Amino acid sequence: MRFFKRKFREYSLENEIKKRWLPSSCGLILDNLRNLHPVWKVESTFFEKFLSGIENRSGVSLGRRLAHASSESEEFLSKISGFPAPKGSNPAKWSDTKLDWLTRGIGNFELLDKSDEIRIIIRYPINGPICTGIFSSNWELATKNRHRFRWTQNKSESLILELSEDDIEIPQPNETTLSWRHVIPEISFEDDDVLYGTHEGGDGTQW
Repeated sequence: MRFFKRKFREYSLENEIKKRWLPSSCGLILDNLRNLHPVWKVESTFFEKFLSGIENRSGVSLGRRLAHASSESEEFLSKISGFPAPKGSNPAKWSDTKLDWLTRGIGNFELLDKSDEIRIIIRYPINGPICTGIFSSNWELATKNRHRFRWTQNKSESLILELSEDDIEIPQPNETTLSWRHVIPEISFEDDDVLYGTHEGGDGTQW
């Protein structure tokens, strides 16, 4: 723990972000902490509009679907990447996980109470359901128990997540062959502005 704190002070968040997200020669952005998993770099407001558009066209609310999908995705990526899993029921000690959240730009979290139900506050969540699912997966990995969850979000600045232990048994997934990643793209070292800069479209939108 002390070594991590010393290392965290030594490097800026900007440097940690640049070390994690790698541009490739084929146009993909790769997650250096998750087995070079390809990601989509997009401005948060645009992403919210994208999800809202899906809901409007389908007539279906994505809230709980997004939460469960992000939880399953987080668990899957954690297992295939070898990224250090959080341990124990004190999120204040999850140094690697906190840095993971910061470098992904998805928010921050803090334990409020764990007497009857576990109550977590997530500050500045990039998306309520997605952050709920991600933290729920983090918590299950840390405690090695399945949990039910629900959340309330009145303001964009924070949400309250409540977790309760569930004795349901979920079988382990079958091993997946990741055939689409048999060739790792060449990492590109172009100007950082190409990757981290903001571009404005003809209609005034930024991406």
